[in-house]
Amino acid sequence: MPELFMFLSIINKASFEVSVFVAAPAFLAMTTSFGETFWIRYTIAAWSKNDSCAWKLAIKPFSNGPIKVYTLSQEGTAQILTPPSQAYLSQRLGSSGTTLLGGSARRLKNSLAPGVAIFVMGRVIIVDLPLPLFSFLVYTSEMTSVRAAGRLQPVARTALRAGISKQTRGYASLFAGEPSGPQIKTQIPGPKSQQAIKELDTVFDTRAVNMLADYTQSKGNYIVDPDGNVLLDVYAQIASIPVGYNNASLAKVAKSDEMVNSLINRPALGNFPSHDWAQILETGILSVAPKGLDQVFTATAGSDANECAYKAAFMYQAQQRRGGADVEFTAEELSSCMNNALPGTSNLSILSFKSAFHGRLFGTLSTTRSKPIHKLDIPAFDWPQATFPLLKYPLEEHATENAKAEADALADVERLITTFPHPPAAVIVEPIQSEGGDNHASPAFFRGLREITAKHNVLFIVDEVQTGIGATGKFWAHEHWDLPSPPDMVTFSKKAQTAGYYYGNPALRPNKPYRQFNTWMGDPARAILFRGIIDEVKRLNLVEHTAKTGEYLYAGLEKLAAKYPGQFNNLRGKGQGTFIAFDSPQRDAFLKKAKTVGVNIGGSGASAVRLRPMLIFDKVHADILLEAMEKIVKM
Repeated sequence: MPELFMFLSIINKASFEVSVFVAAPAFLAMTTSFGETFWIRYTIAAWSKNDSCAWKLAIKPFSNGPIKVYTLSQEGTAQILTPPSQAYLSQRLGSSGTTLLGGSARRLKNSLAPGVAIFVMGRVIIVDLPLPLFSFLVYTSEMTSVRAAGRLQPVARTALRAGISKQTRGYASLFAGEPSGPQIKTQIPGPKSQQAIKELDTVFDTRAVNMLADYTQSKGNYIVDPDGNVLLDVYAQIASIPVGYNNASLAKVAKSDEMVNSLINRPALGNFPSHDWAQILETGILSVAPKGLDQVFTATAGSDANECAYKAAFMYQAQQRRGGADVEFTAEELSSCMNNALPGTSNLSILSFKSAFHGRLFGTLSTTRSKPIHKLDIPAFDWPQATFPLLKYPLEEHATENAKAEADALADVERLITTFPHPPAAVIVEPIQSEGGDNHASPAFFRGLREITAKHNVLFIVDEVQTGIGATGKFWAHEHWDLPSPPDMVTFSKKAQTAGYYYGNPALRPNKPYRQFNTWMGDPARAILFRGIIDEVKRLNLVEHTAKTGEYLYAGLEKLAAKYPGQFNNLRGKGQGTFIAFDSPQRDAFLKKAKTVGVNIGGSGASAVRLRPMLIFDKVHADILLEAMEKIVKM
């Protein structure tokens, strides 16, 4: 839709009166003396009258937060006012603006250029006004002309030059103070990085190092290296950073007394849980539990979460075979298990899929089938692997073939469940096979899988380690499936910054203590951090935001695929948030070139380029990414 940037400048040394009302949702752009521009989504109303250019500003966030009313003067003073009548502001700010509250103002004592007056991002900061001049930009999608943009004052032109894309001008940043875009100063790795890697290699294996990072300088969606190179990070520590580098809200959590106590007095949770452990779980991890699952076993990493889920499945099925949780173990079971023999050692298995990845511990590695390098030389269990449907794209052009592929895969699962010599205790599946190449299947396939497992009394485990916490436009990716009944267990880690598995059936608790146990059994500090992440996700509405940003990004990739045939093959992930991938004919070269244009991006499988941006990834970042990708294919 065409866009208009309206410029308003109030210059007044004498009697002057002006009223400006923007009733539609708008974007407010402010530029600091350091050249940084912030775009804020706000509905605003401003009015002024005489007396040294004193004027008032009413600001109302898009959310139904409080309206804050301030007055500014030439001398730079700030004062909270008694708001105008509710009816008055309601008429101009909408019916949702009827609750009027005051707010706090903080002065920023810097010497600022004329027209650089105010920064708004959740709070209001009033700064000195060296001249009786206030300038700002207003953007609204309902306006239909761009001709006014050419008549902007210098401060407005500065804002427009601050890296705001022509397609997303005015889009509000979800992370204040992050860089305006990538900046490449040296080759990667540069001289400082090379030296640091050399030093690190003397004590730590560096052969898998992608790039060395300076996390003290990284911010928001941008990762910075020791040489000062700034890259848009759409790999995000292998899909593990949810709300940006150096997130201020998480920093506050990290400095809390609760966190300090958990760090320096880390409890062995199975034996000595803290007095507030239930409250930490209920207000954090369990507050976002998948539907139907109200209990959790906490762990330390994704592999650990899956491994413990397997153990829970084996113990549950063995208890059912034995006659129930109340039936005692036999003497033969107790003695034979010490020799790794039947009947005490189970002959059950876990069924996984070809190209799957579930971790690198002994049990999880037996269900991992993504790359040989993961498995070479490691003893493995003789466990079954079913065919995962390899869909053809575009989906709408291959509907019949894809439906048959999924039906064949489901038939393979049922065949293995009923005939494999080591009966499966559970089936584990990723909503999107991530390490194996970003392989998707339809909701109908997963519903069929749930029906088959329920039919044969086999547990259904959904591995949400990489897909969970909002990346697919749902908090949990399996919410897209509309399952007839919940999974038996859902494992999580990565963006949660902690790990574990959710479950609902009390019988999945082992019948005796110490059967599912280790020293730590998770980490309260990480659980507290996850609670902080959940709060940020909710505060910024990041799940819905990611769904919308994903639609925008996918549409941009579709255009690139049409413009450059053969370069963006098998584009997939439509309707799955920013969890998007495509196949590149020269994937490894694509990833290497990406760093030269300021993007850190990852691959999966043999040829896939996978996108794993943070939840604060925005349309402006999508434009930067799309522009970078176009440069790459032109190289």
